[in-house]
Amino acid sequence: MNRTHFIDGREAPAADGRTLPVIDPSTGQTFGSIARGGAADIDRAIVAARRAFDGAWGRMTATERGRILQRLSTAILDRSEALAALESRDTGKPIGQARN
Repeated sequence: MNRTHFIDGREAPAADGRTLPVIDPSTGQTFGSIARGGAADIDRAIVAARRAFDGAWGRMTATERGRILQRLSTAILDRSEALAALESRDTGKPIGQARN
């Protein structure tokens, strides 16, 4: 598992290329990495958010935005078991707690 940021509608590595290891606390072994954000990444995200707010997203009605967010929540629910397994591995929580 190697993850990047998601900024301006696309995946992007950290501006400076840094990453953080993702460690399984039950084994101490690294099982992936994530982009380590810094000030430049925050600035990129703010610019992208402002552009979205001033653009199509900001022009949508609350109902239209709600429908998009509902689809997102459905996608999360559809992947809930995989997300719970990842949360359990990442934090060391029992799977039952991770599901909650």
